[in-house]
Amino acid sequence: MNTRQAFQMAKTLTGSAPRPSTPIPPEQGHQLNIFFNRFDADDYTEECRRQFDALPLLDPNDPALLRGGCQAATEEMQARQGSRARRDLSKGAKNLCH
Repeated sequence: MNTRQAFQMAKTLTGSAPRPSTPIPPEQGHQLNIFFNRFDADDYTEECRRQFDALPLLDPNDPALLRGGCQAATEEMQARQGSRARRDLSKGAKNLCH
């Protein structure tokens, strides 16, 4: 018995072995999609633009922003941070038919 088999046996004996996934019936999957996508039905583009335009412009060289090691996020920093995000950990239903 190799190490992998030993750990598999330990998982089985302790009851922590992964359980097979239960398939979701199509109707229940459809209802879950409706629930998780309920905000996609409305267009909030204008509201978002009004909110965004109401925000004050920040100067990246403003001493108040630089105090304490803080700095304004640049577009490159945001892109780098976004590329590091794990998309498989997003909220909502997974692997459901549309």
